[in-house]
Amino acid sequence: MKSMKKTQQGFTLIEMIVVVSIIGVLASFLVPAFRDMETPSKAQAMVSTAEHATQTWRQIAKTCGVSSTIAGNPIPNTGKTVADVIFGGSSNVASAYTTCYAQARVKPLTESAEPSAGGYSVNAYAVSFAGGGNAPLQVIYASVADEIVLLIAQKYNRNLLTLAASDTSSAVVQYGTATAGNRNLTLFKQ
Repeated sequence: MKSMKKTQQGFTLIEMIVVVSIIGVLASFLVPAFRDMETPSKAQAMVSTAEHATQTWRQIAKTCGVSSTIAGNPIPNTGKTVADVIFGGSSNVASAYTTCYAQARVKPLTESAEPSAGGYSVNAYAVSFAGGGNAPLQVIYASVADEIVLLIAQKYNRNLLTLAASDTSSAVVQYGTATAGNRNLTLFKQ
């Protein structure tokens, strides 16, 4: 008699259940850890974008010989904003300023912000600018999650443990009252 050897092909149902269970347990530990890592990186990206945008705008204004004041600035093309110039580049610059814009040797911050309805956003938070000139440039983020606002505020005030109802007195970072766990955030850059 010939003895037939049967070779097992694939996994048994029990083996598959064990593997899927192990993957589920690992995922339950790793997903929150990855989510917790995302918040600090978003906060850092917003601070970094504010710093780069300020440097870019001041360089453009200086090279073009105009004030860095945001309101009524002549550098943006008709219907465009300073944010369009900073994030979108030369196609948003008024024709009278295209030469000096090129001489400023700045690069548009296209990797820092995405075009969004009516402007630009960083990490899905709408960004706009105000101030400038002799006053600090204000980089304003709309409807930012409280945990990101707290991390950014702690960058400038290490003793801060929780957010106040609002802070409109700081010379560096201010935030409004929370609505559904989000609030407007303003970074002041010299």
